[in-house]
Amino acid sequence: PIDGYSFYHEGTPCIVITKRRDKIDNFAFVLLHEIGHIFLHLSKNQSKEFITLEEKERVDKLEKEADKFASDGLISEKIWKNAPAVKLDQYQIQKVFTEWANSNNLNKWIVLGRIGHELNFWRFREDGTRSIN
Repeated sequence: PIDGYSFYHEGTPCIVITKRRDKIDNFAFVLLHEIGHIFLHLSKNQSKEFITLEEKERVDKLEKEADKFASDGLISEKIWKNAPAVKLDQYQIQKVFTEWANSNNLNKWIVLGRIGHELNFWRFREDGTRSIN
């Protein structure tokens, strides 16, 4: 399954994002991930193309660089290092990180998406504000 695709067409950078996962955190991450490819990799070699696949399929160095670009672009490393300690049970994670997101003027789903990625934990209670439909 594909989440995003970045390439150059006649000298113009292009990004395609699928709605395979119609969640704001995934959309924002994939968009910045593809911008990262354009900025970090494609601007140097416009004949190259990048397709963003499922997490488990992304092991390449360039993919990891684009992941870091996206993660840091959504929540700066300076802010993220002050995030709550992760030694919380799964039921407290959503509450604590939502409060932290609000206190830092961050979208709670971007924050929960990042902590979910880091902990491989995706079972958050949704309230209707995560979907991009």
